[in-house]
This record gives sequence, C-alpha cells and structure tokens, in this order.
Amino acid sequence: MFLALYYVSKSCVVASEPADAHSYLVRAVELVESLKDQELRLLKRIHIAVLEMLGVVCTLLHQHEDAQRFFLKCLSLFARNEQQCKQQVAEVMKNLANSYRWNGNLSEAMNMYQRVLDMQRSVSAENSVTTGTTMLNLAVCLDNVGDYCYAATVAEQAVTILRQCLPADHNDLAGG
Repeated sequence: MFLALYYVSKSCVVASEPADAHSYLVRAVELVESLKDQELRLLKRIHIAVLEMLGVVCTLLHQHEDAQRFFLKCLSLFARNEQQCKQQVAEVMKNLANSYRWNGNLSEAMNMYQRVLDMQRSVSAENSVTTGTTMLNLAVCLDNVGDYCYAATVAEQAVTILRQCLPADHNDLAGG
C-alpha cells in the first residue's frame, strides 16, 4: 500500500515530464490492483484517483485510447460503489469527453458532455462555472460537426452562466 502511495507521490514530483509520471502511475495502478478485495475497498478512492491521474497524463501525451481506457475504468469503479460522490464521477466523465474531443471522436464527446451536464445539474446549482465550461466544450463540438446554430445557442447560454458566476474582469470572459 505504501509503495503504491510512493509511486503516486513520485508521479506528482515528475509531473513536468508526463512520460516519467506515466510510468510511476502505471506502477501504482499495478500495485493497487494486486491488493486483496478487503484492502482494495480501503484504497478505492486512491485507486480511482490514480487511474484518473493516469488518464489525464495519457491525454497530455496524446495517448487518447489509453486515457479513455483509464477514465472508463474509473467510471466502472464508481458504478460499483454507489456511495461515491457524483461530482467526482462528473469530473472523470468530463475528462473522458475532453479526451474524445481531442482525439476527434466528436459524437462520443458530445454524448459524454451532455451526460456530464445532466449529472452536474443534478448535484449543483444550474448556474455554476463547471456547468458553463462544460457547455462551452459541448458548443465547440457542435461547431466542429457543423451544427452552427445550436452551437451558437449553447455557447450564448454558457457565456451567460459564466458572466453570472465569474467577476467581470475574469480572463475567461475577456472579449466576450
């Protein structure tokens, strides 16, 4: 258990080098997955966090299929544990949607962004920064597939939400 935590902490230290962080996180996942069921239940949150971090690192390395595999594994672990926070699930789903979008799989990305929005709205206020940024990501996908009118509508709604949630001089609202 402590060796797995060492590999996670080591990956954070070398985070400026994604390839190095990748190898440490892979080793941490291997160690966590080798634990017995009882031990795994105790470390489930660490396991999920490591898998998500590995997915983010793979995305930064443009290893989108690996990233998607790690994000999907996170979601399957969340599904087995109903006590997990929906916001954590939404965050992993958002990262998966980003990976789909950056890999050019826009239909999967749009589907996932819509699921994220539904989940975000069920756990937080309708008008949150997280909801606004997810809507902007969805608008980018819609624009990329040529649905310009719907993209513009979603983007306008997103900017309206962000204007309600962010200070007027915030960088994300510059030029908007």
